[in-house]
Amino acid sequence: MGHSMNNIWRVFQRYRMLKINTVLFFLVFLANALLFAFFVFPEGAKKNQALQKWEASRENLNRLHSLKKAETQLMQWRGLLKPKGDFSDINSAIYKTAKKNRIEIPSIDYQQEELDLKGLSKISFSFTVTNRYDRIRKFIYALETSSEFLLIDQLVVRKFGKKGSKDVEAQMKVSAFLIG
Repeated sequence: MGHSMNNIWRVFQRYRMLKINTVLFFLVFLANALLFAFFVFPEGAKKNQALQKWEASRENLNRLHSLKKAETQLMQWRGLLKPKGDFSDINSAIYKTAKKNRIEIPSIDYQQEELDLKGLSKISFSFTVTNRYDRIRKFIYALETSSEFLLIDQLVVRKFGKKGSKDVEAQMKVSAFLIG
């Protein structure tokens, strides 16, 4: 009986040690859960909120930079446009460019149209020139690279004159935009 009492006492001691270790484990676990719930989790939420605010601010700043850049580009484009009533400079620039390239323009017809954009209109100059192909090509390049903001809307080139002639005829429609 002494031996069996000894065994029971050992089992009881083991059970008691197991119970204390289990209780300690659960207390540490509960303390960690409480620390996480009251300190770590709220700080993570604050961090996420701060990160979202920072990203929103950054997006707004990028939008502002884009708008500022667009505004600068718009001002540059507006500087290229002539006032609505003043397209004689454009007409004159076409004649001068032709003269520099030894091309004669007999006459220029023009047509002005209002665009859907507020204050913007388009004026188109139509004319026909006859000369050697290389001169007409240089004339076209000079128009496209001139200080006036000109667009070649239409260009029809065909052979002109007798067989073996180097002359061509070019029907052109050149446009510019006016503001005002």
